[in-house]
Amino acid sequence: MTGLSASLANTIILADGAGNQRLIINSSGQASIGSGMSTPSGYKLFVADGILTEKVKVALKSSGDWADHVFAKNYKLIPLNEVEAFIKNNKHLPGIASADELVKDGGIDMNQMFAKQMEKIEELTLYIIEQNKKIEKLETLVQKLKN
Repeated sequence: MTGLSASLANTIILADGAGNQRLIINSSGQASIGSGMSTPSGYKLFVADGILTEKVKVALKSSGDWADHVFAKNYKLIPLNEVEAFIKNNKHLPGIASADELVKDGGIDMNQMFAKQMEKIEELTLYIIEQNKKIEKLETLVQKLKN
């Protein structure tokens, strides 16, 4: 590897005909596709200008990384009036990062966000079940009052 600096030793670089680096794989196994940025610490792949794919599968390390805890008997739903107050004050859902926080933190961890979205979907389902029970009780009461 003559002509390369010591920092590029054991690095694979693919370039176009004009000498622009298009793919770099460093000695730590980090890869960068495109130009303008190297792979950030803690990550193995950076792609400039985005990725187009037909399918992405994100693995979970354990079932504890998912939102099924919402269905546990001891799970406490936040009363809807408290959720409403939180949204009015904070302009986002409880337990979900705000847009400003996501920008500050450098983006979204898809595993965490999918799990949080699932948690909110499961909570919504529990709220709907709760409301349906109240509606059924009210319908029964209305029928009794009519008779």
